[in-house]
Amino acid sequence: MTDTALRVLAPTPEETLFLRASLPTGPPGRAAFQEWLARVDNPLDALRPPPGWVTALVPALFHATEANAADVPKILKSVMRAAWTHEEARGREFEAACRDVLDATADPAIVLPGVALIATVLHDWPLRHCHDLDLLARADPGRTVHPSGMPVSRHTSLGGEPWFALPVAEAWSRATTAEVAGHEATVLCDADALAHVCILAATQIHPPVPRWAIDAWWIVARGSVDWSVLLDAAPPRLALILSAQLRWLAEELGAPVPGSVLEELRRAARAADRLSVELALFLARRRVGAAGLVRRAGPDRPMALRATLAPSADYLDVWGVTRGEWMRRGAARLVRQPRAWPGAMRSHRESSPGRGPRGAETRAHHPRAR
Repeated sequence: MTDTALRVLAPTPEETLFLRASLPTGPPGRAAFQEWLARVDNPLDALRPPPGWVTALVPALFHATEANAADVPKILKSVMRAAWTHEEARGREFEAACRDVLDATADPAIVLPGVALIATVLHDWPLRHCHDLDLLARADPGRTVHPSGMPVSRHTSLGGEPWFALPVAEAWSRATTAEVAGHEATVLCDADALAHVCILAATQIHPPVPRWAIDAWWIVARGSVDWSVLLDAAPPRLALILSAQLRWLAEELGAPVPGSVLEELRRAARAADRLSVELALFLARRRVGAAGLVRRAGPDRPMALRATLAPSADYLDVWGVTRGEWMRRGAARLVRQPRAWPGAMRSHRESSPGRGPRGAETRAHHPRAR
């Protein structure tokens, strides 16, 4: 089991409270908003950056408080309504830029979340602040910039790490169509979109913007997720992440994930091999550091300790280090390190050529996608 250990990949309790308040869930959302109001000294100050993700969610918070019939102070409601109006105007400009790109795209491409979520489950631009357009293409990955300044990224895979990428061919075969920015476009089916959002959030080096949880909730609550597709697309390695993420969504945000699906994912996670477990725990260790992971791993603590201090030969081979190197430089450094360095995915030698030895859990070569 890794569900408890991988909880470190989920938003913090403070972030979770704000997320609950930003969802149209009726009494639970209303209660979360009142609790959030009681916890902050000045709600207007609390909605200003930093962190910027809170500001980006103000229109969603406004929508939720209206839907939940929450009692909102007058000045706060005016500020939130103004944020909604501003994001509406910005959304129209962003939509035009997306339409330009999609009209000019000759080869097949899938519009990825978040822009795709506007078309499939959200339907209002203010509910999902977007600043770029992500496309899944069959070839020619890269990044360009629309004249408006909107970044456009072309990807050929569905994952931030080679070990946890979703099967692309299957995603293409299950893709559907939707009207995106006034253009008939191809989008992921809801099951693949949900898996993509969860896996991408888990594999980011730095803690992702907690908005991913809002995206996932909307897909589950308002989409048409074919749970059999999600289960079929989740081999044990991916099930490790999806089990933890979807269980958290169900328990903390009230996402209507069927209990039978959570149990199936848990069973699939139990079938994961040792290397898959170690790679999943690497994601958690990279996020909060080895000591932080062990401290918060609960019943998974023995597993987290073993993965840190005595990983398998397969895991060491992924990073291209010997066990001796791991014990001399890697394990000791990981235990001392309070949290992952911002450049955790680059070795010291790579970031400063000729200066000092590389750590054990850094890319001496491109890790093997096993």
